[in-house]
Amino acid sequence: MTLPLPPTEPHGGTAPTDEPAHIPALDGLRGCAVLGVLLLHFTSAMGAPAGAPARLVKQAFSLGWTGVDLFFVLSGFLITGILADARNTPHRYRTFYMRRALRILPLYYGFVVLLFAVPPLVGARAYTTTFADQLPYWLYLQNFRPLPNAALDFAGHLWSLAIEEQFYLVWPLVIFTLSRTNALRVCAACLVGALAYRVTAVLAGADLHAVYFQTPARLDGLALGGAIALMLRGAGGRARLRRIAPAALAASAAALAGAALHPSGFDPGGAYMVAVGYSALAFFFGAVLVLALDGRSAPLPRLLSGSVLRFFGRYSYGLYVLHVPLIGLGRLAGASPDRFAGTRWEFPGLLGYTALMTAASILAALACWNAYEKHFLKLKARFTYRPPAAAS
Repeated sequence: MTLPLPPTEPHGGTAPTDEPAHIPALDGLRGCAVLGVLLLHFTSAMGAPAGAPARLVKQAFSLGWTGVDLFFVLSGFLITGILADARNTPHRYRTFYMRRALRILPLYYGFVVLLFAVPPLVGARAYTTTFADQLPYWLYLQNFRPLPNAALDFAGHLWSLAIEEQFYLVWPLVIFTLSRTNALRVCAACLVGALAYRVTAVLAGADLHAVYFQTPARLDGLALGGAIALMLRGAGGRARLRRIAPAALAASAAALAGAALHPSGFDPGGAYMVAVGYSALAFFFGAVLVLALDGRSAPLPRLLSGSVLRFFGRYSYGLYVLHVPLIGLGRLAGASPDRFAGTRWEFPGLLGYTALMTAASILAALACWNAYEKHFLKLKARFTYRPPAAAS
């Protein structure tokens, strides 16, 4: 999601500025993540293409679900960096939680209010949700108990926000109360624990598609991102990370390629990806993150710093929250690529639908940002990490 970025160089626990130094390449990484998710969902709206071109497009974007894993790595890195730099500031808990709340909650709860209030008002019984079924969404627990009715068509993507919010709730206690070394040990324990949890689920014959949404199974990316942020803030950390990043990238890519040889393939709810794939994705995206922190003249940071990717990165939170409801509204209005399936318009229809939904999502995110979100963000000025004397 769209988050403030940590300083390029470690601060060693000194008081951070209110808005840490900007790293353009990380905006680009966020842009890659949200584009992967958007293109996956838009092309998946066509259920079963008959022609090879449409099938190829759909297959090309079928790995877009990994964009969520990239979001997790980035969130762990950025939030841990902010917390580590705020360790010695007064009111650090209040400041962190208020700034996160002002960034995350207005759009989320605004959407949840509409999700549950509008259907009964317009008589849409299939989308009307009882309070008992609503409750997990009010408490950010929807990744454990999703909606049981048709309203899930508008809210099925919110599970990842629940995991991130649960992380935001607990992680300040780890970073503020433990030394950097012990916090790194917690990160390592989370990496090992998540892998063990998933392997156990595979061996026990659990519902692996349900495991995909569970917080204990998805801690890899958050923990690895946090570990990278902590290592950067140690002596020689940047050089050490830069040395091991290419090997980590190659090893994780090899592990991911192994999915092609397994019957379950790259299915996010398949045995291979659940057992080892999520961890491999965490290390793959962690290595990419480290390489993205190079100077802007390096090839990867230069690529990621392009204006298009940075644009999508800047508005990634709104794009992520709003694009699935737009797909649902489009279906209710009769706008679906399935109407072209099996016809000579199948391929151009899928491309046109994807382009239309991308444009609609961009317009919705821009409108929401300018008319709604940014007014809450102005209140962040009341909650700064700097002591009053420094702020004045």
